[in-house]
Amino acid sequence: MCISYSPYTLNLEVKLTNGTLKSFTFDITDQMQRQPRGGVIVVKDIRIEDDENLSDSGFDVDLEDWGLLEDIIIPVHPV
Repeated sequence: MCISYSPYTLNLEVKLTNGTLKSFTFDITDQMQRQPRGGVIVVKDIRIEDDENLSDSGFDVDLEDWGLLEDIIIPVHPV
C-alpha cells in the first residue's frame, strides 16, 4: 500500500539592499510530518554572493562614540 501525500514547501524571498529579490524554495515535508501542530522549521544552504548585492544605493553609516553608560531603572508592576 502506497501512502500519497502532498509535499510541503517553504518559499523564502529575501530583499537585498540593492532592491532585488532572491527566492529560495525548500521541501519541508519531513519537518511538517514530525511536528503537525507547529514548531520550528530549519532550512540550510541560503547563500547570497557579494556580486548579487552590488549597488551604489543604501546607507553609509558612521557612528560616533556612545559616551558614558547610564543605567535606567524601569519599574515593573506585578499583574
